[in-house]
Amino acid sequence: MATRSGSLDPGLLLHVMEHEGLGPAEVADTLNHHSGLLGLSGLSGDLRALRQAAARGHDGATLAIDVFTQRLLEAIGAMAAVLQGVDVIALTGGIGQNDEVLAHTLHSQLQWLQPFRLLQIPADEEGQIARQCLAAAHRLT
Repeated sequence: MATRSGSLDPGLLLHVMEHEGLGPAEVADTLNHHSGLLGLSGLSGDLRALRQAAARGHDGATLAIDVFTQRLLEAIGAMAAVLQGVDVIALTGGIGQNDEVLAHTLHSQLQWLQPFRLLQIPADEEGQIARQCLAAAHRLT
């Protein structure tokens, strides 16, 4: 995520609160607004900016991209194991639909899953919300 933490060991929260003297509100602020790609890179939560910075040798940007990619590969691998294979992997949202480097990396790193299709699909959250609202309105009339 851009600024939010992914999964973490709950013991870390207790450690930070006890040894760093942070209260619940400060921990929540850090986890929601200063973690993720931003926290790992120390630079930005925008993957486009991180790719540019990594190309210039920014270690934090490289770390954030590597962790993001590793976690994504782990999640896909876990889902593929539970599903006993996949036919299609759909990438969407800002990163998924626009980051060609990510799509290429996933395609090459997931060759063991053959055969599968990797699709980049534009997100349409506003359209989906509008369709659901219209459907709900029609059910009420």
